[in-house]
Amino acid sequence: MDNLSDRARELLEKQRHRYLSSLPEKKAALQEAWSQAAASGHQTELLEAVHKLAGSSGLHGLDVIQALAAEIEQMIKEHASREDCEQRFDALMAAIDVETLD
Repeated sequence: MDNLSDRARELLEKQRHRYLSSLPEKKAALQEAWSQAAASGHQTELLEAVHKLAGSSGLHGLDVIQALAAEIEQMIKEHASREDCEQRFDALMAAIDVETLD
């Protein structure tokens, strides 16, 4: 059983590493969606991006990123002001930066 447990941990760690490696790309996509939402007023793409990030980051134990993304998602759904959302968005971008520095 120990070998299976060790192998499972190793596989999970590899998956987490791959996910962490993908964060800069996810951040760039979020920034693009944020800019497009600002320019067009349509937030569908941004809403989808933060929803996906909330789910995937939670699966990988990135609780701060998960919480911020979920909060932004809820704020968008509740039609919060852009300024309020922007504060949380900036915090999300910083949280992603912290995870990519480790």
